[in-house]
Amino acid sequence: MLRGTILSATVLLEINSRGKGFPTLIVWGKNDFIFLADGASPYQRDLKNVETHILDTGHFALETHAEEIATRIQEFLLKNLKR
Repeated sequence: MLRGTILSATVLLEINSRGKGFPTLIVWGKNDFIFLADGASPYQRDLKNVETHILDTGHFALETHAEEIATRIQEFLLKNLKR
């Protein structure tokens, strides 16, 4: 899991550094003991078009905050998808 996350983050930063700046949604648990909340800062700094939400949850955010995360995804897609 960690390997895939790091690869995905690396690819995301590489694509964005080429000027693409596509919309990116980050939902992070502020109490995550594996990926600390400070880990969201580089994405906020380095991505051109990023929306970040730090939730009051831990590492298993989808298990405890699925409805809130689903709502944020839906709102993000409605804002950013071209019709």
